Amino acid sequence: MRLALIYSGEHDTLPKAETRGILEGELLQYKVLEEYPQAMVIEAPEQAVSRLASRSAMLKTILKHIATLEAKQPHQVKELISTLNIPIGAKTFRVRVRRGRNPPSVSATELERRIGELIKIQNPSSKADLKNPQVEIQGYLTSSKLIVGQLLASIKRGSFKARQQAMKAIYKPGSMNPITARVLINLSRVKPGETLLDPFCGPGGILVEAALIGAKAIGSDIDFLVVEEARQNLALYGIEAKIEVADARSLPYQNTIDAIATDPPYGRMAQPKAANTPRKLVEEFIEKAISYLKPGHHLALSYSSNLSEKIEQAGFKLIEVHKQRVHKSLTRYIHIAKA
Repeated sequence: MRLALIYSGEHDTLPKAETRGILEGELLQYKVLEEYPQAMVIEAPEQAVSRLASRSAMLKTILKHIATLEAKQPHQVKELISTLNIPIGAKTFRVRVRRGRNPPSVSATELERRIGELIKIQNPSSKADLKNPQVEIQGYLTSSKLIVGQLLASIKRGSFKARQQAMKAIYKPGSMNPITARVLINLSRVKPGETLLDPFCGPGGILVEAALIGAKAIGSDIDFLVVEEARQNLALYGIEAKIEVADARSLPYQNTIDAIATDPPYGRMAQPKAANTPRKLVEEFIEKAISYLKPGHHLALSYSSNLSEKIEQAGFKLIEVHKQRVHKSLTRYIHIAKA
C-alpha cells in the first residue's frame, strides 16, 4: 500500500525518524519512495496505517497516495490534475489543499476547485459535502510538488497538550513534554507488551506515554519524592507501573529490558549522588545500560550534550543523533543506539 505521510513542522528530522522507529519496532517492512521537508511517501502494509495513527506524535495525516505532480508552474500542475484517477463512486466528498514548506506559487483554492471538478466528471453520482463527507481528498504543496491522496487518518495531537496541562502542577522546569516523550519512546522501537525502562523517570512523563501505547512501563529515580510524584501522575490515567527508588547505575536487570527511553537530569536540575557531575552520572549509566537491554534492542537517550562517543565506547551501535533546540539555554541531543 502506498502511503503519503504529512508531518508537523516542529522539527526537521525527528518526525520521519519517529515513523521509522514505529515501523521497525512493529516489524513492518516499508520502503521510502519519496521524501520532502514535511512529507514522505512510503510503501508499507495496510496495518501500518493503524499503528502509525495510534502511536505517532509528530505525524499529522496519513493519505492513501494517489499521485505526486510537478507544480513548479501554475499552468503545469493544473494540466497534470486532469491525468489523476480518483474513483470514489457515489460517495460524498470534499477536497482540501494545504501549503507546506517552500510551496510552489499555486493557488490552493484553484487546485481544490479543479480536483473537485475532475472527481465529478469521473464519478457522476458523487456529491460534494464540505461538512461531513464520506471521502476527503487532500493535496499538499511542498518543494515544487503537489502530493495528492485520500485521507485515511488524522492524528489527534490535542491529547498530548491535555496531558501536559493535567500534569503541570508537578512537572519540573525543563521536563520533557508529552510529544517529545512519545517520540523518544517510538525511537526506542518498543512494541506493545514489551518492557520499557526509564531509569531517570522524574515526574513520569515518559512512563505515561509508554503505557498509553501498550508497553509495560518500568521506572526508577534516586529521589523518593520524585518517585511519589511519578506515581501520582500515572494514577491520573489509571496506569499501573513498577516505579522504585533506585540508582540508574545499579539496577537489577541483566539483558531483560526490551527498550530504554530516558531524559536524565542535567545542569541545575541534577543532584546526583556519588557522582561528581550530572554528565558523569549519565556516562556511568551508559556503561551499565547495555547490560540491562536484550541484545539487539534499543536505547533512546536525550541529554543536553552529545554523548555519541561515550555510547559507542560502551559497546552500543549508534544509529542516529537528533539536535532539538528547546529554548535559548537548552538544546537536547536525542541519541538512538542499538545494544
